[in-house]
Amino acid sequence: MAKAKWKNPQKSYISKMSISDFRLIDNIDFVPGKNLNLLVGKNGTAKSTILGMIAQGFSFNPNAIIGVTKSQFDTINKKDTLTTDEESKKKKFINLLTYSGKNFESKVNEHFKLSKSDVTKKEHAIISLQDSKNKTIQFKIGSNNYNDRVNPRLVTRRIDDINDTEKEKDTSSSNIIFPVIYLGLN
Repeated sequence: MAKAKWKNPQKSYISKMSISDFRLIDNIDFVPGKNLNLLVGKNGTAKSTILGMIAQGFSFNPNAIIGVTKSQFDTINKKDTLTTDEESKKKKFINLLTYSGKNFESKVNEHFKLSKSDVTKKEHAIISLQDSKNKTIQFKIGSNNYNDRVNPRLVTRRIDDINDTEKEKDTSSSNIIFPVIYLGLN
């Protein structure tokens, strides 16, 4: 009997990753495999930093996907009778939750406890993805310390097609819509 082969339904994969000047990492470039990768090493060798950088660029927030916030869902969910629109929003929202009823959303404070020394006001990572249409999408992660914030933060900038001219590139702050859960050992 032949074994069934798992296939990525989106046919998207991380095609290249570069991280520099962040925590223990001076400079690494690597091309991960398309289906499965293992990061192995002793404690304190930047395995979690690499995973955190990957998770930083993804989001699966229902508000970004279907325009329904958690508070809107909670309000709809408390009602006894729903309009057709509310019923549709409720169903769509529920379909975007994990098995335990939580969002597929990974937040930077789950990946990193940033300190002033982590923030150098520069680009730290470039992660390239190949999509099903063979288009390369990138996100860049940089650190910043805004005067209006108590804590420093990482900012993700997405470039939807690296083949666009500089004028066409949209580098607005946004994550790639894809379900990623970062499992930390906190």
